[in-house]
Amino acid sequence: DLIGSVAAFHSPSDFRVRGQPVNAGGPGVLFTNGSAGNLRNGVKVNIHGAQVTNGVLTAQTVTFE
Repeated sequence: DLIGSVAAFHSPSDFRVRGQPVNAGGPGVLFTNGSAGNLRNGVKVNIHGAQVTNGVLTAQTVTFE
């Protein structure tokens, strides 16, 4: 789990939370209290993912705080 504010936002598949690169642009990502369209710099999120590939956390769920 990774909790913090979105930073360095380029797209749902390319942003950071607490310095950790995150990809939430894949199929099957579950968004709660919002959608991929709500992702932007400064938005507080809770990211859950079980896999890091090449240093990037692949999100399974994104909950907007």
